[in-house]
Amino acid sequence: MDPRLLENKRFLNLFIRPVKVDYGLLLQYQAAEVPEKVTCDLTAFYASEDLTAEEVCQWQGYIFFLLALCEKVG
Repeated sequence: MDPRLLENKRFLNLFIRPVKVDYGLLLQYQAAEVPEKVTCDLTAFYASEDLTAEEVCQWQGYIFFLLALCEKVG
């Protein structure tokens, strides 16, 4: 990063401060022990190089209805 940016108060106020706040929130986040199911339809896109269809279908534990699985091949 250009050192001049770190000396620029306007840059720091506009860009760095929000990033610091976001990281602060992230560090405080604690997931629920039993996640609630998502109440909307879901289409899961995945690549065969990343996950198997079986792994993607594990989302069924977090949603009421899996609308479609769309696999990207190649």
